[in-house]
Amino acid sequence: MQKFFYPNKDNLILVVKISHPQIEMPITVSSVGDIISLCILVKDLIAALDEARGSVADYQEIRRELWALEQALREVDLISRTEVNTPEINALFETVRQAADNCRRCVETFLARIGGYTSFEEGQTRREGLKKVVLHASRKIGWMAFQKDAVMKFRAEIGAHSGSINILLNMATVKLSSLHQTQLCDQLQSVTLTNRTTNDEHQAALRRIEQRLEANATQTAAIRSIAATIKETLSFGWFHQLGSELKMMMGRILAMHTTTYNALMKIQSSLPSHLERSLDQEPWILEDAIGRISPIHFQFIETWEAFETVLEMRFIGAQGHRKVREKRYALQAYRANQDIDRSKPFKTAFVGGRRYQMSFLFDA
Repeated sequence: MQKFFYPNKDNLILVVKISHPQIEMPITVSSVGDIISLCILVKDLIAALDEARGSVADYQEIRRELWALEQALREVDLISRTEVNTPEINALFETVRQAADNCRRCVETFLARIGGYTSFEEGQTRREGLKKVVLHASRKIGWMAFQKDAVMKFRAEIGAHSGSINILLNMATVKLSSLHQTQLCDQLQSVTLTNRTTNDEHQAALRRIEQRLEANATQTAAIRSIAATIKETLSFGWFHQLGSELKMMMGRILAMHTTTYNALMKIQSSLPSHLERSLDQEPWILEDAIGRISPIHFQFIETWEAFETVLEMRFIGAQGHRKVREKRYALQAYRANQDIDRSKPFKTAFVGGRRYQMSFLFDA
């Protein structure tokens, strides 16, 4: 960008010549790189208007319209980097690209008309430029006549393009949020089904163990009954001779059953109880900074990184998305004055069944 001064009757007129490679060649908005190129083109036009007509109200209005357009294009670039690929999203992005392409042509046309009123070329001396003042007087008069209508028309076109792009961006954001919510629901249902299957398997194993214990108890009772009957029935002398052998046999049988019983009890103690399973499966409740309430399941979200990712996705298109992305928020137990310590492991920082509140942090 070069700046040159033309003298007139009252003061010097500042004329800006924009020499940017993006102005010399057409831009096709069909990819992320093209969207970035269009952003650069808009920034160049903003800079040119600031330096050329910075104090005129109409040009300040154009600058604000261009700034809004630049923000919309940056949002297009940000959303286009998502990995979601569906016919609806692709159709929305194609429509956004077409609108951006129309906007690019509008900006290039305006820049070309501005460039047509530039008189000095790079490398000319001040004396050579002054010699051409008279030759370019008619072009200056043409610029003054063109200025008002062109500025108003350009403002209207830029405002229309910016508004249409923002509407399409809102539609894309809503669709992305819906897709993310559907994916989360599907994953949650899958985790719930897996947990239900695991619980059924544990219950079946416990029932088998209980059946074995009942069978062993029945066998032990039968052996004791037989031994008592033999002791009462046999009162002969040779019974006392068999007593030691019978005691040894009974001792081995009892030892075997005791060992089996202890092994089964050890297996049963290693399995989670019904209370432990319910506490582990029960989610904790999060009330975010804008009042939305959501259950957080430990089986689905096990780390701080996963929690922060899900929280950021929930704030896409909502107030406070920037603070969530920058982690400028705090978590507290319901009606408590102490913040949750993020240095602790995720599962130990929260208790299932309890309610926690989220609040944004603001600079003093």
